[in-house]
Amino acid sequence: MQDEIYLSELIKASKVIKDDIQFINEQSFKYFARATSELKETKCLFVSSVKYAGSIDSYTNMVITNPDTYEKLKDLHCGFCVTEQPRNLFFQLMDEYERSLVSDLPKTVIGKDCKISKLASIAPQGVIIGNRVIIEDFVRIEANTVIGDDSIICAGAKIGVQAFNIYEYDDMSKRLFHGGKTIIGKNVLVSHNTVIEQALYWYMSTAIGENTKIDANVLIGHNDQIGRNCDITAGTNIAGFVTVGDGTMLRLGVSVANGLRIGSNAHVGIGAVVVRNVRDNANMFGNPAKDLNRC
Repeated sequence: MQDEIYLSELIKASKVIKDDIQFINEQSFKYFARATSELKETKCLFVSSVKYAGSIDSYTNMVITNPDTYEKLKDLHCGFCVTEQPRNLFFQLMDEYERSLVSDLPKTVIGKDCKISKLASIAPQGVIIGNRVIIEDFVRIEANTVIGDDSIICAGAKIGVQAFNIYEYDDMSKRLFHGGKTIIGKNVLVSHNTVIEQALYWYMSTAIGENTKIDANVLIGHNDQIGRNCDITAGTNIAGFVTVGDGTMLRLGVSVANGLRIGSNAHVGIGAVVVRNVRDNANMFGNPAKDLNRC
């Protein structure tokens, strides 16, 4: 079971944090989480404005916020950590905490009848590769990655790499540590120079469903959930925390904004820029993308 976390203890142990911080009704929690999380466990959020108060549910034990917002939220059930820079403090605490969880991972396991290039780089620990997997030249596979049977990872692909999430703390710009998993299903094709990012939050994953085919030079962002039997064509960029339903096609050069849901069996045409959720069976084109079935 995950240990209980106390923000005051993390701050006391930190060699970086020097903020003037006030605790009101401090409570323990199990997980750091984003504001839109539906996690049904005790969690800690940062809320920098009262307009995000709706994200505080019955599972929210701690909120990191600023003094003005606290005055408007102080009657809620949760505990508060009050600081002038709640977002940056949240990420600094989470970054230090998740790095502390990195311990000795199990030795990498490679299944039967795999064909793995000698020029590929596979983390010696924390990787599980299924049977009959093909891994070509100059592929890089990081720890906390699972690759299913019969998948093909083409030359130059990068699986489970750290995402480009930047925050500022202590007058420094920092890259936020990603400690989650990357899961590639069975019979998946990841083509040349495609990048699949590792998930943010240790308990979450970036996942590609079985039988999905991903073309060259595609970016799959952290915490994306790509369904089964999808086709994702060259040059597509999918930001973080996106869900793509089963059987969906994303054509050349599609861009998808973060946190969106694209439904099942949708078609997103060449060069489309998706900035809103997409329903099942939609036919999306343009910038911003519109559903031609409803025009």
